[in-house]
Amino acid sequence: MKKFKKYFVKKMIFPTAFALVIKLVVAAALTMLWNHFVNGEGWFDPISLVLSAVGVLYLLMGWLGFLRLDGVHMPRVFSYKRANKKKVQAGSMADVLNTEPETDDELDVDEKDFSSMASWLTSGIICLIVGIIG
Repeated sequence: MKKFKKYFVKKMIFPTAFALVIKLVVAAALTMLWNHFVNGEGWFDPISLVLSAVGVLYLLMGWLGFLRLDGVHMPRVFSYKRANKKKVQAGSMADVLNTEPETDDELDVDEKDFSSMASWLTSGIICLIVGIIG
């Protein structure tokens, strides 16, 4: 637990929550698509079947994120580098509030890995609980 506390920084809350919401929306969309296209005659309960499967998949991805924090990295087959984009000077609401929006780019590699692991595990647990109850 001490290892996880050293990775947790207050600026990681927004990227983790953002990724969590996106993963839950993807799980809900998969459930609706399953119910509409595959389960047209209503043989299976889409919430229990699909959300449980997606929850297990998300938990496996969280486990891979934990392994990445532990030092195990998967080899990259296609590695590419992003081109550095110039920042455009434009006024936004963040300029008015004198606060900087917190993005995933501001985090270190370990913080990104921890944020990703936390969002995968949390969304997996939520999907699995809703799938088992539903």
